[in-house]
Amino acid sequence: MRIIHRFSKFTVCLIVCGLFCGYASMAKGAQYQQTQRGMARWISKHFQGRPTASGEPHDYRDLVAGHRTLPFGSYVQVVNRENGKTAVVRINDRIPRRNYSVLLVSWRAAKTLGMLDTGKAKVQIRRIKAESGVASWYGKKFHGRLTANGETYDMNQMTAAHKTLPFNTRVRVVDLESHKSIIVRINDRGPFIEGRIIDLSRKAASELGLLFKGVAKVRLEILPPLPRGKSN
Repeated sequence: MRIIHRFSKFTVCLIVCGLFCGYASMAKGAQYQQTQRGMARWISKHFQGRPTASGEPHDYRDLVAGHRTLPFGSYVQVVNRENGKTAVVRINDRIPRRNYSVLLVSWRAAKTLGMLDTGKAKVQIRRIKAESGVASWYGKKFHGRLTANGETYDMNQMTAAHKTLPFNTRVRVVDLESHKSIIVRINDRGPFIEGRIIDLSRKAASELGLLFKGVAKVRLEILPPLPRGKSN
């Protein structure tokens, strides 16, 4: 009876831990699902070089912003609800207590969002998952071979290889120098060279302007799945 009693206690503990971990995972996922609406304003160029709350100097040429609570280094997709323009900014600062904006964006972000003239805009913001590193590409040598998910590799499709992302994940790849962006679907594993985070198909590399450079510093933005019946 004692053995059964102890086993029952152990089972209960496992169930409780499982539920707790499940709720924690759901809460973390909810952080990325939630959207905020409100007013965004932009930071004057006069703050150039001044230290931000994260410790790095403010650079008006960067796509950065201040937020009240999001962790430094978070990426946020911003949609200008007045003109439909979008930008992705990195959080590196905090909003002053008496400023009631939901976001304070850099000059460059404001320009991208088309709000320089008005100084403010009604926006919708959503935190997104992002990863930065080096992108490369692979082509003819692998054309027609099987990918890690069992498909036949077609270098003329908008696909890519990633070490860990689930197959069929949609990823926006942004070149950090040219700021061009493409959307690819993960259907393979790789690259297996240290420092590289994604291997693009030949077509994807061509669209991004990567064919002759070979590699580029990029940011990966994990996109939500498309509704059924729709494609990229």
